[in-house]
Amino acid sequence: MPTDLTDEKCRELLQKALESTVNSEDLWLKSGEGSGAAVLTRSGKIYSASQKSRASGGGRHAEALALDIAAQNNQKDPVVAVALVSSNPKARDQFWRACGHCRQEYSDHLLYLRKNKVIEEDYDITFIFGKPNLDYKTYKLSELLPYAWEPADKG
Repeated sequence: MPTDLTDEKCRELLQKALESTVNSEDLWLKSGEGSGAAVLTRSGKIYSASQKSRASGGGRHAEALALDIAAQNNQKDPVVAVALVSSNPKARDQFWRACGHCRQEYSDHLLYLRKNKVIEEDYDITFIFGKPNLDYKTYKLSELLPYAWEPADKG
């Protein structure tokens, strides 16, 4: 699967992410008013997830959960792209973005795959920041996180 995504594929991923928001569990929002994410792997599989927020402080952003689901299904199938969107009415005019922690999780995913010789050194992930109307902007992970943390000993 090429890493260059068509407009049609970006919108398909955003639609899957938007559909997953109905399963959001956010204690501070109404049911179905949360964020969703969908990841596309190199083999063409799509995995989606919604956010899970907890009063205890535990919980996961949708993009982190979608990455976890994809990795659990096939750890050697690298993520090509991740689409993010929110169904929260207050966020309708915003391109939904990944936080720094989640960006680092995707960087860690790439680091693991490079270490295990699954991907080449310059492999990158496309982030699709979307709105509920499926408008979007795309960025490469290397643009969003140019100085990702990496362990000093990569060996």
